[in-house]
Amino acid sequence: MSEKDKFILKNDNGEEQVFYKLITFKSNITNKKYLVYCDDAKRIYGSIILKDDSNNINLEKITEDIDLGEVNKAISKVKNELEGI
Repeated sequence: MSEKDKFILKNDNGEEQVFYKLITFKSNITNKKYLVYCDDAKRIYGSIILKDDSNNINLEKITEDIDLGEVNKAISKVKNELEGI
């Protein structure tokens, strides 16, 4: 994974953890932006991208089924495209 796609988040205990951006996309259904990313153990996560007034990107945990569905569709699409190569 590329260093340019690397970012650090703090967990609930305040500990820093390294993640890697896989894809970002905007859903036409929810009109939200999403980030799909993974950790060093190759676990995949999805979050909603929020921007605050200072242009810092904040991530929001996915809690709604519709958001989870959009992330799963995007992952499946990328997987199918990669398998077709």
